[in-house]
Amino acid sequence: MRLRGEMRRMYESKHRRLSIANEISTWGIELPALLARILVAAKRADLPGRQKLQLEIIARRINMLFNGIGQTPPSEADDGALLEQLIQDTETLRELITVANVTLDGLAKLAPEAQPQKPAVRTRDWRSSSHVDRPKR
Repeated sequence: MRLRGEMRRMYESKHRRLSIANEISTWGIELPALLARILVAAKRADLPGRQKLQLEIIARRINMLFNGIGQTPPSEADDGALLEQLIQDTETLRELITVANVTLDGLAKLAPEAQPQKPAVRTRDWRSSSHVDRPKR
């Protein structure tokens, strides 16, 4: 019985690690585009400084967490503790990515970046025009 429990834990641990590895490889492909969207949004002139700062902080945290997950752990670290830390870091990263996407979607719906337009053509009022018949002096 005990052996079966250990085998099941090993299988679950292996399955969880593979799931995390798949998720990390997907993020490795998608994160550059997300970070680029964040940087573009942070440069918008219509955003208050506080929102720009929040976007920059989110981008830094995502970058730091993603890079931290990929670092080699110390050799003396416990496998169980490493797996728990890896699970916690991936959950935090997943939450940050969700927050970033929701924030960016909200910004896009709230005030889309104005497209450059031609300046309005000034028209003259026909009543003030110089060619209008005026009484001659």
